[in-house]
Amino acid sequence: MKHLTFLVKPASDLCDLRCKYCFYADVAANRTVKSRGIMSRDTARILLEKAFSATEAGGNVTFMFQGGEPTLAGLDFFRDFVSMEARLCPPGVTIHHAIQTNGMTMTTEWAEFLRDNRFLVGLSLDGCADLHDRNRVDAAGCGSYRRVLEALDCLKNAGAETNLLCVLTDQLAKKPRRVYESLKELGVPIQFIPCLDPLEARRGSMPWSLTPDYYGGFLCALFDLWYADLEGGRYVSIRFFDDLLRRLLGLPPSSCAMAGSCGHYLVVEGDGALYPCDFYVLDEWYLGISGRTRWRKP
Repeated sequence: MKHLTFLVKPASDLCDLRCKYCFYADVAANRTVKSRGIMSRDTARILLEKAFSATEAGGNVTFMFQGGEPTLAGLDFFRDFVSMEARLCPPGVTIHHAIQTNGMTMTTEWAEFLRDNRFLVGLSLDGCADLHDRNRVDAAGCGSYRRVLEALDCLKNAGAETNLLCVLTDQLAKKPRRVYESLKELGVPIQFIPCLDPLEARRGSMPWSLTPDYYGGFLCALFDLWYADLEGGRYVSIRFFDDLLRRLLGLPPSSCAMAGSCGHYLVVEGDGALYPCDFYVLDEWYLGISGRTRWRKP
């Protein structure tokens, strides 16, 4: 294949926060094996070997790291990963990296590693302090907003490419101006991710549930704010609107939601288990272990 993408969960569902709306904690709780553990060096090597053997000359491979919290696999895991890449990658194949993090483990050493290896860093931050701390709490129930801002400073000071990932709950959707102004002043691109209800819950039954009306109203208000800035010569990169512009220009969007069809990637869990999509990491969608893909349950 010419282009391959892997969504790698090197620490499975392990996380140092206890975000109330976390969809992956809910997904993991609804499968036979909740946590797949920390990815071993051997599993990472097999993944790399299989990925590169399936990539045509002149193609590219993207490794996107998520969790849980992927940095809990440790900086040495990531150093080993990129070191193995350098040894195993065939000539003419390009590698891209991205990582999504809550920022709790971010240090100057981490930030410089991410910069040096050209990782696109998605940092989770839900608008302003009171809205963020309502749902994104640690094991002691304390908010994490201040620590995320410290992580952002770390990344900016190191020169790591960073964008902000904001989970859009109904609480945030009711305050579009506050959310937009708070995120805009941080000076990096923004991505809004609609919040999901738990798998077995009645739709709209959670304190953070995002209804279609609230979501639509937020996007309309957000567009007006964004467009006013654009007319004033102040461009703010918001992925949803960037993708609309790409569609108008006849270019492919960056998200499968905007494309109207599933993207072509595989989820790789901590033990090498493969799944077709981040929203389907459940027993019935298990594809097999890296190198032995087949439809069966574990």
